[in-house]
Amino acid sequence: MEDTMQWLRKVHDSSELRHGFTSSEVRIAYMSMRHAFRKTVDKKMAPTHAMLLFIINEYPNSSQQKLSEIIGLQRSTIARTIDEFEKRGWAKRVRKLGDRRSLEIRITPKGKKLVLKITPKIISIDKQVEKALGKKKKNQLMNLLKEFQDAMWNY
Repeated sequence: MEDTMQWLRKVHDSSELRHGFTSSEVRIAYMSMRHAFRKTVDKKMAPTHAMLLFIINEYPNSSQQKLSEIIGLQRSTIARTIDEFEKRGWAKRVRKLGDRRSLEIRITPKGKKLVLKITPKIISIDKQVEKALGKKKKNQLMNLLKEFQDAMWNY
């Protein structure tokens, strides 16, 4: 964990050497967020996995295809992640009523408990971002990220 922080600091301090490529800055921003997430929330969980667990909790009985569409991960990645969630007891696959070929993904009581445990920690990261940037800049960042996503889809 400390090695990651030292690496991120070196990368951050070398920003003038990176040619100002958006892709580099977005990746480094993600790595910084992932570090904060693992330090604060769970050292073995990626932010995307927490997001998927939240979505499974909010949209019970979704198919892997639907989860793939919601979160923006390939179906094969979703399948592997659900495999891991099943091993950890956080979610389970259940045959869809009336269609034995289809599976629905459901959160387990252990998964619900985890969601309740990590939600305040994730909120604390968001509050830290808001504290560092101020509410107005955080809102601007969120809007810029959404515009950036749209721009990349239209590329």
